[in-house]
Amino acid sequence: MPKGQLIKKNKTKLRVLLIQLPFIQYSLWKSWGNVPLAAGYLKSMCYKTGLSGKVDIEILDERNSNLSGDAKLIDTIISKSPDMLGFSLYCWNSMRSLFIAEKVKEKLPDIKIIAGGPEVTIDSRYVLDNPAIDIGCFGEAEFTFVEVMRHVLMRKKDMEGIRGIFYKKRNEVIVTPARTFVKNLNALPSPYLLGIINPGDYDMAWIETKRGCHYSCTYCGDNLRPLRLFPLDRIRKEIRLIVSKGVYNIKLLDSSFLTTPYFKEICESIKNLNAKKNLFISAELRAEDLNEKTAALLKDCGLRTVELGLQSCSPVVLKNINRPTNLKKFIDGIRVLKKNRIQFFIDLIIGLPGETLKSFRETVGFLKENKLIPHLSVFQLAILPGTKLKREKNKY
Repeated sequence: MPKGQLIKKNKTKLRVLLIQLPFIQYSLWKSWGNVPLAAGYLKSMCYKTGLSGKVDIEILDERNSNLSGDAKLIDTIISKSPDMLGFSLYCWNSMRSLFIAEKVKEKLPDIKIIAGGPEVTIDSRYVLDNPAIDIGCFGEAEFTFVEVMRHVLMRKKDMEGIRGIFYKKRNEVIVTPARTFVKNLNALPSPYLLGIINPGDYDMAWIETKRGCHYSCTYCGDNLRPLRLFPLDRIRKEIRLIVSKGVYNIKLLDSSFLTTPYFKEICESIKNLNAKKNLFISAELRAEDLNEKTAALLKDCGLRTVELGLQSCSPVVLKNINRPTNLKKFIDGIRVLKKNRIQFFIDLIIGLPGETLKSFRETVGFLKENKLIPHLSVFQLAILPGTKLKREKNKY
């Protein structure tokens, strides 16, 4: 084959299939809450940078992603016979995704498989050393993905010039220098506004208003990224488009929505589109940040349910995870949520550093005393890659 030839003979485009598998659950309703927003950003960047004429990117549809068993997924991928296959890896889907990747590789040995998402970090050896994964993208991968596509199109086997990835070279894992985070989020095109993701296909929409977090909890990965904001005008346009598609279920992905500098303006924009009071907005908040005005504003814009991270009441635990909590303000925040009839769930994490059976019982006792047990959600600690807690795991 002549040097520099871009694509296989008799093909017009490089065919790429991107997949985001859902959290495994038994569901009696249609909505799975699995919107492939990350894949949408990747495809949107390829569109913005002019690669659409050379790369055909398909995001596996909602039905196949969410309703297929493993055998069906593998058969679907093989039938499409893509040149490249990409997975978004999260703690809830990474092992299953890697299993699917391995089985596909057995049937299509020439396929290139790329992985991204929060589970892809330098200390995630189970991903880096997996023989089915050829390339992995660390951190925010929109620009990285475009560079990878260009290298593949030009058939360059050595990817050492691409920052923020790992790749395989003669069965050796090569890690390239880190890539800086995207400084200006306005540089990232919106998958919704470009029509890459149709929220109507998922019966819900996910919206980012910012990346990064104001807080520094050691078990969380959101604060590993610097805090940056998406433009307010873009958020307004996305919400307007989503509502025009007849989608009324919107999840705000921010780790703590109330700390978004222009959350009031966002609430006002949603309120103006919610004249029929049919929007169902959900978000994550810290109860300590709530007051009468903010709770009323959230109610008016259509906020129906919030997730509140308490995690523990133990001073020792809270110090260990760098999460200072004012329990009086927490209860005050609960009070204004109840007053505005906003549904809420309180998260606790079992297994945090320094937690004992006695201290956990004391936390449950605190919730029982304040009649909050019916709102309780309990999770096992997940030691996420890249986090400070992962680095300190031997200490505890």
